[in-house]
Amino acid sequence: MGKSSLRMLRSQAVLVLVVVLGLAAAGAITLLQRDVSATRRAQAKVTTIELQLVNLENAPLSATQATGSAIASARTKIETDSRSISTGLQSLIAGPAPPASLGRMQADVADADAMVGRVFEIGAGSRDPLVLRRELPAILAVVSALQVKATAALGLLAQAGRVYDQRANRARSIAIFGSVATILVLLMIFMLFYRRARVARAENVRLLEESQDEAITDPLTRIGNRRAFKRDLEQRLPGVNAGDELLVAMFDLDGFKLYNDTFGHGAGDALLARLAGFLKEAAAGSATAYRMGGDEFCLLGQVSHLDGERLVHSAVAALSDTGKGWYVGCSWGVAWMPSEASGGSEALRLADERMYTQKTSRVAADQQATAALVQVLVERDVELSTHISRVAQLALATARRLGVSERETTRTGLAAQLHDIGKTAIPESILAKPGPLDDEEWAFMRCHTLIGERIVAAAPSLAHTAQLVRSSHERLDGQGYPDRLSGTEIPLGSRIIAVCDSFDAMVAPRRYRDPSSTADSIAELRRCSGTQFDPEVVDAFCAIALEHESVAATDSARRSKAAVVVGPQGAEPPAPGRP
Repeated sequence: MGKSSLRMLRSQAVLVLVVVLGLAAAGAITLLQRDVSATRRAQAKVTTIELQLVNLENAPLSATQATGSAIASARTKIETDSRSISTGLQSLIAGPAPPASLGRMQADVADADAMVGRVFEIGAGSRDPLVLRRELPAILAVVSALQVKATAALGLLAQAGRVYDQRANRARSIAIFGSVATILVLLMIFMLFYRRARVARAENVRLLEESQDEAITDPLTRIGNRRAFKRDLEQRLPGVNAGDELLVAMFDLDGFKLYNDTFGHGAGDALLARLAGFLKEAAAGSATAYRMGGDEFCLLGQVSHLDGERLVHSAVAALSDTGKGWYVGCSWGVAWMPSEASGGSEALRLADERMYTQKTSRVAADQQATAALVQVLVERDVELSTHISRVAQLALATARRLGVSERETTRTGLAAQLHDIGKTAIPESILAKPGPLDDEEWAFMRCHTLIGERIVAAAPSLAHTAQLVRSSHERLDGQGYPDRLSGTEIPLGSRIIAVCDSFDAMVAPRRYRDPSSTADSIAELRRCSGTQFDPEVVDAFCAIALEHESVAATDSARRSKAAVVVGPQGAEPPAPGRP
């Protein structure tokens, strides 16, 4: 699950939490308000019961015949008040947590009710004043008791009223506090949610900016890519004036593929990043650097023609680097807008054509440099120049047999032509000595690979072959020279040159020995396979050598047969060895 999905889930969870807490708070406030309302209703009932009890207490005295009150109406009123008082008490007692005084009040109210009935019956049942006068002490006694009971009941009601009042006040305080606390909690949650929303929005904006930046930035070199170049070109083109035109300069690295194949993609990526950094520094303040793809770079800047030339020279220097046995430079092409091109596509095409025209001329320069060095060998020793020519042809054929890339095959062929160039610095007395060399002479002879490396590396266009020249006399078992490399530490091109060089040395005539046959030379190569030579290279070379020998034998037989058929009548074919 991605980060954006997690952020969305968290936002949804916070929203759900806010809604749940809001509903819970609303429910809690409703319950608290209901408690307040219930307490207030209980207080009202207590007040009503108090009034009804007072009315009930006074009813016997105000409903007698002596007072002239309507008997039936008074009786109905007393019964109604009694029922109302009883119902009200039952309702309060049945309510939540009734005060204890209400329970004790039931007996007092029942006694008061009975006394009211007794007084009413005595007073209302007789019309004779003498009887009333006679019963007056009893009535007064009952009324006095009724007043005591009523007073007690009223006192209990007052206690219940105070309890309900306290409850109402407490419930109201809790409701107010709960409402305020709930509002604060909801406000805090809202602020948290709002803050998280702002953070999420800022994060989304940052991610959007990063994605947009990544879309126009080369991830390896951290400079603009082709998309960024097109965007910047569209933005700058409308502001171009006649004084400072828009420079479009294309650069393509020379020797990078060989460097990448030799040292690996990791080293190649590091080199690209380093060169891009140099190019960005060289262009700072006057142009913008881009990587167009692969090993191609570009500069875009609004500068004068003079400043543009300086900028291109600085860029060429920035995109050049060298090391032990390798050299990377660049070819370039420039186009100016709008004097040479009216649109970006046309400018790119023009700069690209000029760049590859220069690159083609550099390839010709490589061949010229190689020819010049080979000519040095020819002038020094014709026999040596013939040897290196044959070794070069054999090395090219072997490399192709092994399926080596065309570029690496070409490199191997160049190195084979130049592998003995260091012998130009070896004294003729050592090179032409008819017998075996002594230890001191061999030590001097073994320096020719190092000398050859220095000579080749001095020519930038041939520097990529220097390592193959240096390692052309290494052995697979590590007993070669100059670095005692072993196995795959030896470059494949050098392993190929070693086999081809040894074979030609065996089959070619020397002042101090006779040449070996092809079969004997192949047998010697196979004998040393795995120790001095790479077995895979030996197998490929021997297959080529046997094919060439078979073809040569067939051609020789065909020529001999043709000479007999077409020669003068009666003439014999020339004797072997004769012209």
